[in-house]
This record gives sequence, structure tokens and C-alpha cells, in this order.
Amino acid sequence: MEKILNLTQHKATNGQTNVGVFEPTNEDKKKIKNLLTFKTFFDCDRDIMKKRAALLSFIAQRYQTNLIMIGGAPFFMGYLELALLGYGLTPIYAFSKRVILEDKDGKKTSIFKHEGFIKVTKYEIY
Repeated sequence: MEKILNLTQHKATNGQTNVGVFEPTNEDKKKIKNLLTFKTFFDCDRDIMKKRAALLSFIAQRYQTNLIMIGGAPFFMGYLELALLGYGLTPIYAFSKRVILEDKDGKKTSIFKHEGFIKVTKYEIY
């Protein structure tokens, strides 16, 4: 089973850890959360996003894996994908399916069931 670094703000689900996703150190997780959080519109400057993506890539390089699970603000993911690819790392996205469970009293609960990963390997011009 390939190891997959969780480079998201959220803790990996049981379904994800069952297929190889692992968490960074607590110290790195704090850094990751900070770098993935955009508190103001001005944090979304192109140069700032490029720098954040590079810093996240540096964190990811320290772990013994090539597969990096990413997620977060859609406007930032392109920057992060390109940075990771530039450092020889493979960004992947988790694909989950919403499942509605109903108990005997009719109460419904939504859960997300891990279905697999989508790899980003390169960009092509269409």
C-alpha cells in the first residue's frame, strides 16, 4: 500500500487512513492549516499564493512519500498542484460519496464514504 501524506486542514477519515493516508506531525499540521487559510482578500495575491504553495511543498518533501492529498480553497489548488508537481510530488484529491443512513426511528444522517483518489500528473492544453 502506498503512503499518502494528508496535506489538508482536516484529519483524514478512517476510509482514507485504511488505504494509506497518514497525518503529518502536529507541528507541521499547524503550519499546513495556517498556510491553507486565507483570512482576507489581500491574502489571495498571486505572489503570496505562490509562496504559500512553495512552503507547503517544502513541508511535503520531508515525508517519505510521493503522493500528497490536497484540498482547500479552489482558487489556491492550482498553485499548490503546480508547486508539488514542480518538486516531483504527485498531488491527489480524495473522492467521497455522500451516503444517507436512516435509523429505525427514521432519523437520517449524512456520512461521506471514501471512494478513491484522483491524481494530478500533468497539465495539458486542450
